[in-house]
Amino acid sequence: MYPPEFDYYRPGDVSEAIDLLSGGGRVLSGGQSLLTELKARQTDPGRLIDVGRLESLSGIDAGSEGVRIGATTTYAECVDSAGVREAIPVFAAAAEHVGDPQVRNRGTVGGNLAQADPEGDLPPAALAADATVHVAGPDGERTIPADDLFEGENRTALESEELVTELVLPAHDAGGYARRTHPASGYAMVSAAVVFDVESEAVAGARVAAGGAVERAIRLAGVEKTIEGTPVADLAGNGFPTEIGNALDRAGDEVDDELPYGDRHASASHRRELLPAYVERAIENAIDGTGSAEGGESR
Repeated sequence: MYPPEFDYYRPGDVSEAIDLLSGGGRVLSGGQSLLTELKARQTDPGRLIDVGRLESLSGIDAGSEGVRIGATTTYAECVDSAGVREAIPVFAAAAEHVGDPQVRNRGTVGGNLAQADPEGDLPPAALAADATVHVAGPDGERTIPADDLFEGENRTALESEELVTELVLPAHDAGGYARRTHPASGYAMVSAAVVFDVESEAVAGARVAAGGAVERAIRLAGVEKTIEGTPVADLAGNGFPTEIGNALDRAGDEVDDELPYGDRHASASHRRELLPAYVERAIENAIDGTGSAEGGESR
């Protein structure tokens, strides 16, 4: 199918991009989601503002305190970055599961987060990693904690005239990601991301996020509370302590207050039932240092 007609703009800098957005339209970066919507005529923006070649929006700056990732940085660049893998393994693992090599070499971090797909890999990883999203708009720059970014299916706290500029993620001691991939669509029917630090050989500051089961990535506070303080050795063997196992069994209950998400690929109830198993796998991946389950399984 052919897309609707539109005007195409390529701004020279962020300021010009924001000025153009004030006149309406959509931001084009990697285009992996937007071009599909255009061809299916699911959107008719009238104007496309292409920021994909703005150098100020790309690149990775990794240090001992964390990582700064430009909005137009591709998934492949995150996967290949030693700094991202070492400081934020959960984010690199999630990026590795996005699409196929072609998608990972074109799709961008900022576009993925702004799209807020319920089955997307990066939203739960960003949420678990305690990321902060930097945006620019007509009223200047502001920051949005990942906890406040995702509001629903394809809905975020971004204003229509705002542009994601970069993502900042603090370093953590361990992180793991796991997902159940639908064999036909390749999307994540359910996913889980886990990040924690280690103090005195015990888990500290655990953050656990889930995707796919509800319309937006969410934190699983009950699982987090149970994991915190647990000796790492108790998570490294075969089987978790009883209290953690019970918390994992209740992981599906933690999404009850959210809007359940289901489609032709998997019902909401089935996704909810899968969630505990993939939270467990994400924890295991964080402990054993692999970062990711089902390596190579992608969409």
